[in-house]
Amino acid sequence: MKRSFFSMKEKSTIFYSVSLMIFILLATYFSIIAGKIWLKWDVYSAAFPLSVAISDALMNGQLPLWEPFSYRGVPLSHLIGVSVWSPVTIILGFFGFTQYLMQIQYIILILLAAVFMYMSIFQSFRNPWISMVAGVAYATCGQFVSNAEHLTFLFPMVIFPLLHFSYKKWVIEQKYKWSILIGICFGLLILNNYPPFLFMSAVFILVEYLFQIKILFKGTNKFRLFLQHFRHFLVAIAVACLSGFVSIVTTFEIITQITRGELSWELATASSLNHWYWLGAFSPMLVQVLHSSILDIDLSMNNVYIALPIVLLVLSKIPKRKNEIFMIVIIIIAAFTAMGKYGPIYKVYYELVPSIDSFKFPTGFRYIFFYYVTLYASYILHELIIEKDQILVKQLKRVIKWTTISVAFLLGFLILLYIFKISTVNIPRYSVMELIGTVAVLLIIGNMLSSDKRKNLFLVCSAIIIFSFVGVLRNSEYTIGTPERPESYKHEIKAKYNNDPDSIQNKFTEPTPVNIIGHKILTQEFQIGGYVGSFELNKFREASDTAKLPNVGDPVIFAVNEGSVVKNDNILVANREGTIIPESIKYSPNKFEVELVLDQPSYVILEQTIFKGWIASVNNKQIPIHEFDGGVMGIKVNQGVNKIVFEFKPILTIISAWVTFTTWIMLAFYGVLLLIKRQNRKTLV
Repeated sequence: MKRSFFSMKEKSTIFYSVSLMIFILLATYFSIIAGKIWLKWDVYSAAFPLSVAISDALMNGQLPLWEPFSYRGVPLSHLIGVSVWSPVTIILGFFGFTQYLMQIQYIILILLAAVFMYMSIFQSFRNPWISMVAGVAYATCGQFVSNAEHLTFLFPMVIFPLLHFSYKKWVIEQKYKWSILIGICFGLLILNNYPPFLFMSAVFILVEYLFQIKILFKGTNKFRLFLQHFRHFLVAIAVACLSGFVSIVTTFEIITQITRGELSWELATASSLNHWYWLGAFSPMLVQVLHSSILDIDLSMNNVYIALPIVLLVLSKIPKRKNEIFMIVIIIIAAFTAMGKYGPIYKVYYELVPSIDSFKFPTGFRYIFFYYVTLYASYILHELIIEKDQILVKQLKRVIKWTTISVAFLLGFLILLYIFKISTVNIPRYSVMELIGTVAVLLIIGNMLSSDKRKNLFLVCSAIIIFSFVGVLRNSEYTIGTPERPESYKHEIKAKYNNDPDSIQNKFTEPTPVNIIGHKILTQEFQIGGYVGSFELNKFREASDTAKLPNVGDPVIFAVNEGSVVKNDNILVANREGTIIPESIKYSPNKFEVELVLDQPSYVILEQTIFKGWIASVNNKQIPIHEFDGGVMGIKVNQGVNKIVFEFKPILTIISAWVTFTTWIMLAFYGVLLLIKRQNRKTLV
């Protein structure tokens, strides 16, 4: 007789519930998939151009190391806040990033978040339908609809449910395969290249561990248990460091060469959520109404909406058990974390958690709140359905009743404002329709809740799906995207990705508001500035402050006579009179090439920011690079024909990248072995 982890009926139910969850999400975000809504803001001014640079390198058989068009050249491999080395970025990069692929990347993150949330809820409650609606609610919450432009903000939201799933599995079984999966999750957060998300996720997992210490250390030999846990901890740390090794190395290399150290308290907490923002948790309509009100509250980037039934479930039970009280406490801590300076605990993070004082996005930590509030709502729904708790049914009915009354009162208030034409608030017609629908759905649920657990499950799950769909629908054009494609991207990439070095004009340009940075990268024109995030290289900032950046029309590569160069404190200063300027140069990923015929010994200067890892060769012979005034690079060459190559080849970064790639290959091999082992166990008689 064959032994199975799941019965055939349970397998079938899991398959149908997961399929339904994916179908609902694809339908909810259909406007993104169909190209009716195009992502906006930072997606196209920052993420897309850098993604194109990554693809350009990968499709030419190179690692994504240098981005020459932004800030007079920046080390792409080292950019903090850009997930250059994330597996999702690398895999999609081989296809060649286009506008539509950016849309698909957004959808992929949403689906992964839902699947991981499903896994996390299912391993706790073993109910596929509760897991399904938890995945839907989590993947349609305010973090996804208000941060569609910030894909690196969404990545920790994808990973945290998987991290929590791994940790819970480890608590139950304490096997090394779960320690390894915990390490993989932290490795992915490292590769996301936003250190605060990594550290904050670790803080909340540590809080859970400390809460469960008594359970984990029950028994007589506590010292042996401590050593066992410590070994598991070391395994997780080793996997995390090896799988994210390239980002660890590049972050440490760049940290002393960027402009920002510590932000002031006010600047670091600029995106804090005050108490007004939480009104958006009850209706996405309030986002628009409050935004247009006399209060002038902008909720577009701070949307805390999650499916209303999730909120009602959380409010329907007074916590009495120890684990219930803990869940409420951790939800409150997560909420105060997102509130930043308006909460009592963020100052502790600012002072103690590494890297928090260098970033300014307390609201970006909402993913922790969304995870725990969905987890607790799933727990209460499980109690309601499985335990047939009639007291809980009555409490939920009471919460629904008063919420319905409140929404109806708000609806009447807005109608009166509209009738008397009070102009303090702009009330869209569809907002009124949404409130009417909300009242109707709540009345139906409140009246039909009964002792029938199947009916209750169907009602609550349906309501969660409805409010999740409405949440995305009402915010799609407000925060996610726009029906109009950006002006600069009316023409898709045609000849961008090829294997031959491109001959391009040897001059700098300045992007205009219409032709933003992405357009300049796609047409391979150099520019003086560019948006790559909030960090700049010190050398670029110094050159900017001393007016030593190139002007529009200045050359990228030029040669000056040796006699025109003087030395000043180990920095060479060139007089540009009588320069030799080639009309065009060859550029391929991480490399500049030019051929010059010189009538006397000269210095050839490359107007790219000097950085460790650059090498130069003349006629296939490597020569030293000198720093010139303004923080750029130059080499000394002899008269005659000179084939000159500047190449960015940081050895330590390349080695660390291959360590990371090798680790992921080994982890994939280990995963396959586990699957084979599990399959063999299933067939045991």
